[in-house]
Amino acid sequence: MRISIMTVLLLFSAVACAEPGQLTTEPHPAFTPVQIATPVLPDHHWTLSDFTTDGCTVIEEGTKQDPDKWGHCCYEHDLAYWAGGTYSERRAADLKFMECIRDAGEPELAVFAYLGVRVGGSALVPSPYRWGYGWSGVRGYWPLTPAERAEVQRRTPAAQTARNP
Repeated sequence: MRISIMTVLLLFSAVACAEPGQLTTEPHPAFTPVQIATPVLPDHHWTLSDFTTDGCTVIEEGTKQDPDKWGHCCYEHDLAYWAGGTYSERRAADLKFMECIRDAGEPELAVFAYLGVRVGGSALVPSPYRWGYGWSGVRGYWPLTPAERAEVQRRTPAAQTARNP
């Protein structure tokens, strides 16, 4: 029997995010047909931390000749990942990241970087580089509320100033 990587990741994320005694074989009440058609935000208030970036995480930010050749791509990508949002917004951020690295003259690296963030950046795995890492807890792919978008906007200029004094 073959188990796909996605199955293992989904199982890991479910177990890693569960509170003690929370795992059950009963369906979760959030997965009723009405709520799937019209999602309701969970009764949780996430808080946004100050923006942090680790640059390009597992790759260099440029070449020896141009040490910051695609570093700006990683910075912009980290801003998007810090803020989080929907799955569609994550996909758009990842595609923009790939295009940015490609436009910096590194088309092969762009494809590998894109694949890396698609596999490793899930909002459902509690890692420090997940989609929405700026929010407390694992926020998932819930859309940002107007108040949360305002909070992201309020905190973003300080983050940009730190990168480009």
